[in-house]
Amino acid sequence: MMANTQKSSQRWSDDKIIETSSLPEQLNRLRAIMFRLRQPDGCPWDIEQTHESLISYMIEETYEVVDAIHEGDKQHLKEELGDLLLQSVFHAQIAEDNGDFNLDELAYELCEKLVRRHPHVFAKESSAQAEDSAEVLTQWEQIKKQEKLAAGISEGEMQGYLSQVGLGLPPLLKAYKIQRRVSKVGFEWQNVEQALEKLEEEIAELKQAKSSESLERYTEEIGDALFAMINVVTKAGLHPDELLHQANQKFIERFHAMESQLNEQGTSVQESTRAEMLEVWNSLKQHKSS
Repeated sequence: MMANTQKSSQRWSDDKIIETSSLPEQLNRLRAIMFRLRQPDGCPWDIEQTHESLISYMIEETYEVVDAIHEGDKQHLKEELGDLLLQSVFHAQIAEDNGDFNLDELAYELCEKLVRRHPHVFAKESSAQAEDSAEVLTQWEQIKKQEKLAAGISEGEMQGYLSQVGLGLPPLLKAYKIQRRVSKVGFEWQNVEQALEKLEEEIAELKQAKSSESLERYTEEIGDALFAMINVVTKAGLHPDELLHQANQKFIERFHAMESQLNEQGTSVQESTRAEMLEVWNSLKQHKSS
């Protein structure tokens, strides 16, 4: 399969790459461009890249897609999704160059997985049913476990219910994934009020740790309070990343408004005292709430 893919990419001359404008051909054109860039007479930078060197770009492009979604700018979203697609094609070409796998094999495994994990849609003779998204997710996890067992991974090797949760995610999202995961086996607060009570308990312990002057205990309790706060968010059916994004944006907008008002007064944030900035800040908050 890999040899056939390479021959297909080789059939694209530089002129064809430049001139092709037919929309149905663009994915093959993209593959041909990536193949060409990685050739000995291609782009020196692209040739030097490895899976490891591209990690930061993959993360950056992912978050730029998220920002575009928040903006609601469809043209910007299209552009950023294209940049993210490039990362997948780039990694596939590196893998092909290394003799590991190619884009066709990657797409094949993805398609097989999607069909396999949606028996309620694709299986012609199946008792699998999923009436809502919660049942779909439960079924998805069960099928994932069956796949691992079929691949020869024993229950013991899976190590535990949370062993594979949130691998590679930043801590905030990992905490959210952990809490979503344990909720599936009933290890959760019954409602938001109980989650808030736990948060208040953790904040009280945080205050006690602060007064004890033990830095180790203090930092541990800060972590516990953060985890409990995310639990409140999760129990409310919200997403911590989305809420933090909104809080960040609100702070930035209010800070800019404060900065503008100080500028109108003939000063700046660099020149103002904390008290002067807080006076403007609180005035803006009151105006917003009124």
